[in-house]
Amino acid sequence: MPLADLCALLRSEGFHFVALTEHTQGISPDQYAEFVQQCRAHSDETFLVIPGLEFRCGDGVEIAGLGVTRQLPDQPPAQMTAAIREAGGFALWVHPFKNGRWTTPFLDCDAVEVLNGKIDGVLAPNLAVLRAFREQRTAGKKFLATFGVDLHNEIQSRRAWLECEVAELSETAILRSLREGRFVNRVNHGAMSSAGEIGGLDYCAMVFLRSAYVVWREILRAVPAWLRNALVTVSRPFVRGLKRGD
Repeated sequence: MPLADLCALLRSEGFHFVALTEHTQGISPDQYAEFVQQCRAHSDETFLVIPGLEFRCGDGVEIAGLGVTRQLPDQPPAQMTAAIREAGGFALWVHPFKNGRWTTPFLDCDAVEVLNGKIDGVLAPNLAVLRAFREQRTAGKKFLATFGVDLHNEIQSRRAWLECEVAELSETAILRSLREGRFVNRVNHGAMSSAGEIGGLDYCAMVFLRSAYVVWREILRAVPAWLRNALVTVSRPFVRGLKRGD
């Protein structure tokens, strides 16, 4: 989808800003510089496009650099986070449990993605990631928790978002609010603070929805293809309603 069309779609859905992180594979420094310029061109006083890159750091680790305005080489996690910060960006460790549960201390970063719309859906955060995040915070880590969509095609739901506390709609203000934790993560059925805190009712709703999501996913994986397709067809209106917040 052309950037202009994506921005028009997000505007129509009520978004005021978006952070877009292109994968580093297949994009040259000149192409990325052009992408940054396009992001600037499609930003105005009502809608902001923040450019960034998603870096592959080895062993399945990917760190997104929000607000990075120049091409950087892929590096191991610690060096990657340092390079992103030096470039004025915000280092976000995306889908940390994508390749299995992380059993060692979390990486140094500015934030950890505890809900990835492409992997976890947009109903509730990944509770295993959230528990591990809270344990790391209790142990003294200072990173924050975010939701992300990981948008790869137009049909993906975009009903997971951040609300930032800012005085103006600018890249500097948004990135500062992220670094300082002055934001709230939201899905249709609840909210979570940047520190990973969730209110009692919202937590109950999220636990129920996350559990239902996991069970339903496992059922679909276990049944024959013909039955899977039938179940998906029958359940689709209900699932769409949940994603819309009906």
